[in-house]
Amino acid sequence: LDEVSDLTIRHEPCMHAVNALFRDCEGGIWVATPYNGITYMPRPLKRVEHLELNPQGDNRPTMATCLAEDSAGNLWIATDKHGVLRLRKDGQMDRNPFRGGSATFARDMRNVRTLLADEHRLWMGTSSGGVYAYDLHTGQIRNYRNEPGVATSLCDNEVEDLFRDVSGTIYAGTPWGFARYWRNRDDFRRVNKGGNDLWVCDFAQGA
Repeated sequence: LDEVSDLTIRHEPCMHAVNALFRDCEGGIWVATPYNGITYMPRPLKRVEHLELNPQGDNRPTMATCLAEDSAGNLWIATDKHGVLRLRKDGQMDRNPFRGGSATFARDMRNVRTLLADEHRLWMGTSSGGVYAYDLHTGQIRNYRNEPGVATSLCDNEVEDLFRDVSGTIYAGTPWGFARYWRNRDDFRRVNKGGNDLWVCDFAQGA
């Protein structure tokens, strides 16, 4: 990418705070900002575009926290006011991509901190509701939470990051450690920190 010295959004200075950066399959860069929507920088770098996240007539500041692209080319955007949105490949915004779900699920979707698209599932880590897995084919929603004293659960319901390694294994990071997802058991199991190949840092227990 060419150097960008000055970004403006609708003739206003671009906010310096950035929540997340995401590179799509075409090489474009998506920038999630607090209370200023999404900025898109296509490749090759041309005009910087701005994506408005609020419906027409809604002028409330909206925080975009994270982004993920699924295998179909849809871009998923987590926000604090409108939950998780889906920007379809054709450019249309789907403001209600989930069909069904409980009131707890709807509330937790306004507190998504990390997104991960893996095969046919969209994984969503929340600030207090654990991890949700949404099946992109069937619409089924599965919730994984912390159960105190149970090793086959998350370390905490506050999920800061979801990570997939080169083998396809998914990990959920929390302030109190991290857990590994086992596909054959369909559950998370807590991982003891240490070893020669994996470095871990969390808020409560250090590195």
